[in-house]
Amino acid sequence: MKPHFHLPLILGFAFVTACEKPKKTENEEPTNTTPPVVTKHQRDDMPAERKTKLRSELATAEKVELPELRAKAIVEVAWNAIELEPEVALAALGQLGTDNPERIQLIQHHAMRQAEQDPQAALDWAATLGSEVETAAAKASIALTMAEKEPEKAANLLSESGIEGREFDVVVVQVLQRWAQKSPTDAAAWVLQFPVGQSREAGIKAVVASWMDTDTQAAFAWAAALPDETLRAEAEKGLEEIIMDKPEAARQAALLHASPQLREKIQKLVEMER
Repeated sequence: MKPHFHLPLILGFAFVTACEKPKKTENEEPTNTTPPVVTKHQRDDMPAERKTKLRSELATAEKVELPELRAKAIVEVAWNAIELEPEVALAALGQLGTDNPERIQLIQHHAMRQAEQDPQAALDWAATLGSEVETAAAKASIALTMAEKEPEKAANLLSESGIEGREFDVVVVQVLQRWAQKSPTDAAAWVLQFPVGQSREAGIKAVVASWMDTDTQAAFAWAAALPDETLRAEAEKGLEEIIMDKPEAARQAALLHASPQLREKIQKLVEMER
């Protein structure tokens, strides 16, 4: 899933005191007061200094007396460190309460970055977290990262993750979209195993949406051939919603592959909207 993270608001405001500059004499040479620009590449050449600075900032944040302000200051350090100094970010993470929303966002971000390098190491780390909620959140991020190359493994990881509700639906849809681009029949077979509910409906719609982009005829044929009436109705509902969102020309082209009954139903819905 992003994928998809919102960085926290930076704690506090920057106050700048405006001072009156002295007037220059006629023969005075202009002075360049612009500070030198330090590029990211140059910053990356100073890891020891950077780590020392971030550790100092974390130590300062930990000494803030008010709990709410202390947590915000620690979160800020964590986000500043998470890309270039994850060791410091994890140390900051340990100062936040279990299931803290900001901690979970940091967990998701770190899990995603780690999974890009080593998915198994990311999963091992996720298993060490403080609660089932945190572990599930980490696994969801890992699954989204894996979905690009191994969508089936990503989908199976989601099945085992314990995540549920709207968060599960969002991640499942993204994984299924990637899987359906590679193997729509396998993605469809997997989502049909879901119990009745919004997750299955959202998953089916995600599959047929991607499938229609590559082979509209096959998507309609799959839906029509489903032996279970409830599943067939859910698949056709997904097709209806996708087609209804298309421009007129694309809609008519897609309907050429629909069954006469489904084509007639969608055409009636279009007329009702006019």
